[in-house]
Amino acid sequence: MFVSTEITRPEYACYTIKDFCRAYGVSRSLVYKEMAAGRLTARKAGRRTLILKEVADDWLRTLPMARSGRPLQVGVSSKRGLQT
Repeated sequence: MFVSTEITRPEYACYTIKDFCRAYGVSRSLVYKEMAAGRLTARKAGRRTLILKEVADDWLRTLPMARSGRPLQVGVSSKRGLQT
């Protein structure tokens, strides 16, 4: 028997804030900051705030690529004056 270890997001036409946070692994505060900055748009249905799946996927694609860790610089002192 084959068991998939791939993590999948539930497929919805839209997400509530709570579902978006769970599906994309972000905090509510980040969602509201992104909405305030205009990088993430939402719709209202009564009291519910909904984010369309297409908008969520577009937002994810516009995020900057993660940088790999910087190499250690031997002999350079840190803020505390310690050698690294």
